[in-house]
Amino acid sequence: MPFFRRAKASPASVPSTPPDAVSKTLQRRANEFISTLQQHYPHQFEKLLSEVENGDLARAKLTLSELGSIVDEGYIDPILQELQTQVAAFRGSARDDTI
Repeated sequence: MPFFRRAKASPASVPSTPPDAVSKTLQRRANEFISTLQQHYPHQFEKLLSEVENGDLARAKLTLSELGSIVDEGYIDPILQELQTQVAAFRGSARDDTI
């Protein structure tokens, strides 16, 4: 029996991560993946962006899945959400410019 024994932490004493922090981390990481795609894989990024712009999210998910060596599977949905946000913002600014 060891001389010093570490007490097990109870679930109540383990600090939980606030949902906001998790969301911000997912968003930051999604932006990092997007940046990597833009810089190092422009052809795949253009294809992905086109699929998101056309609303073909199922195909966009498949495209991201095919990039498994670059994009972690757990970040596919946050990446798509970020791209949809960027596309919507771009469309909004393009409309404002034409008025």
